[in-house]
Amino acid sequence: MKPRTIDIIQSKTYQKCIIVYKNQSIFKMNIRIALFVSFIIYVVLLSVVKYRRPTKNQKKILRRNIYSNRSKTTMLQSSNDHKNIGCSQIPVCSWRTIKNGKDIYPRGPQRAQSKHVSEVEMMFRHSCEHPEDLTANVVIEGSALHALVGGDFTMDNDVDTMKVPMSKTCKCKYGGADALCRHDNNRYVFGSYGPMYWLPLPLAKIRYTRYRIWVGPDKFTYIHWYGFMFDVNGTSGFKTNSALMWTKKKCDRKGYEKNGDKMMIKWCHSQGGLPPFWHHWRQNSLSNLRFYDKNNNSHISFNEIIYQSITMGVDVDWILKTYQSDPCILYNAAVHADAFYRYMTKITHYIDSGLDMVQYGTNTTINLPLTSDKTICHNQSMEITIKSIIKDISKT
Repeated sequence: MKPRTIDIIQSKTYQKCIIVYKNQSIFKMNIRIALFVSFIIYVVLLSVVKYRRPTKNQKKILRRNIYSNRSKTTMLQSSNDHKNIGCSQIPVCSWRTIKNGKDIYPRGPQRAQSKHVSEVEMMFRHSCEHPEDLTANVVIEGSALHALVGGDFTMDNDVDTMKVPMSKTCKCKYGGADALCRHDNNRYVFGSYGPMYWLPLPLAKIRYTRYRIWVGPDKFTYIHWYGFMFDVNGTSGFKTNSALMWTKKKCDRKGYEKNGDKMMIKWCHSQGGLPPFWHHWRQNSLSNLRFYDKNNNSHISFNEIIYQSITMGVDVDWILKTYQSDPCILYNAAVHADAFYRYMTKITHYIDSGLDMVQYGTNTTINLPLTSDKTICHNQSMEITIKSIIKDISKT
């Protein structure tokens, strides 16, 4: 390569040629840039190899390794300091029933789908890692019920959550894993499901406040969903079926057929304008309540509720502890189970007789009294009854 410019510098002792290119500075700059880019690529490749993002299977293995044995405190100690601080700031829910360091649930140990457990647990860990957050996701609806009563919820198809202020949360359990609940979750569940919330009623749907309309004359008399649901056109004068009216408008538009909405197709084409699963809920609810009528006399007594619930797997320690702390939880459940049993038997009789259910359904009332007077809920004969029932069942 021929030099563009040559400067010859002579000295007394020797003669030396120095070749200087005009673009010498540019050449040096290119070398530096190339070295810098090579270094960056090396660092990036190293970080990708060392900290590559785990696959779905690797995530499952990590979760299994981390949470397979929650009784070992060393697992929690492996977290960063700020995570531990965040977790320690979340109080344990005061409504949890704990004996010898273990939670006691009326429906027995918690069981839920693993994917739902992981989802709830990840939300809890997020709150631990970010104690500065002002809000957090807590379980609600059926998920909140599971946190309170335990039992087998593997048939539940999703996790119900909502955001609430972090100051109104507490640490509970879902599927045996740490989760976040409302600090008043027991009152929330009672308001949604009523005093029968702790009774095993598989595949039943007996909601409380949302599915009733107060009609009087006293404050405990209502018409219930399973009676007024037949009033699809609102002819009774009650604003009974706003959700159904909204759905009927969607059916009239026929857009659901183009979209291939299978649920809406079943809903819109069901006999009498009522979705078939509403009848399934009613039938399952009556069938479940009939189980508690042990002597088949068309009534459910307190003794029958205790006896049959234990045979269905309700925890004996929970019953004894609840009877000592708040016996009205057991007493009111028996009263409401009997009321719903007689009410739904009557509704089913009207349907089987071919009566006009718009008229009979909206004119059939249910009385759901509640008491918090422990002198009514707690007496010596009832305590003796509970202990004798537990003794009899333990023999069999």
